[in-house]
Amino acid sequence: MCQVMRGREDAQMRGPQRVVMLAAAVSLAAVATLRAVLWTSRPFPWWLLPTIWALFVVGELVPVSIEFRRESHTFSFTSVPLVIGLVYLPPEMLVGARLAASILVLAGVHRQPLYRLFANLATHLVEVVATVGVAALLTDRIEVGPRGWLVVTLSVVAGNACGAATVTAAISIFQSKFESSLLSSLWLGGLSILVDLVLALVIVALAHAHQAALWLMVPVVGFILVLMRQYSAVTARHRHVELLYQLNQSLGEAVMHGEVIPRLLGEAMDILHADAAWLVQRGADGVVHRLSLDASGSVSDDQPRPFDVALVDQFHSS
Repeated sequence: MCQVMRGREDAQMRGPQRVVMLAAAVSLAAVATLRAVLWTSRPFPWWLLPTIWALFVVGELVPVSIEFRRESHTFSFTSVPLVIGLVYLPPEMLVGARLAASILVLAGVHRQPLYRLFANLATHLVEVVATVGVAALLTDRIEVGPRGWLVVTLSVVAGNACGAATVTAAISIFQSKFESSLLSSLWLGGLSILVDLVLALVIVALAHAHQAALWLMVPVVGFILVLMRQYSAVTARHRHVELLYQLNQSLGEAVMHGEVIPRLLGEAMDILHADAAWLVQRGADGVVHRLSLDASGSVSDDQPRPFDVALVDQFHSS
């Protein structure tokens, strides 16, 4: 039993350690690129830095969830401060504002575990550095016009792709298996960023023209965020009731046909949007069985893993 628990603890430790090592590697590469290539130290209005930091904080604190094809996707509208900082701030200040906002929200508010915090900070660092780097490759100075809009769009999309690749790599090495499902939903995230970019470019254009209409965007953006969040909450509640009804109906039919376990595992995969599902139980003979649902929909009795045995033993001892 001690050896099983020790193996379980070792397996739980290796995943976070690999994630931290990946986060450290990509962070060092991003910081080296920022310091050697992108550092400018150009002057900027002092009030712009706390403003952009506050916008990043609001974007992280007020995410929006969208359900598409029965899967939930969560987005934080941080492209507005990113684009404003890309146009008006030096790269090192933009990176500092982004990381400071992420530390406040992820560590101070959400209290994420250290390995997840390091991975998210590395992802945000890579996103900003990649965005600034692509913009620097395309132009020396971002213009407020069609050419500048194209540069900003390409830069932000490239930064988002680098961030998505970092997240995919972190999750894959954590579970020791390539997570392709994250890449399949990348296009939806890119679409939300393009919508966010339009709003950001309008704000930058109004600010550049010194238009007082810029302040009219504040209630408009606030109303859109509140409306989307309320719609998302109503949709989620309706979806939960629908799933509960479908689960009860499906399990009732499964009892009559003697297919409780495959139906239960299939419904669990559907509700949790999982790629696999299994049930661990101790049989009448005292042997632990791992019942897995394969791609054909049939249940197979697989060899239990040490973690499965430890979990069953802990359940029966409690």
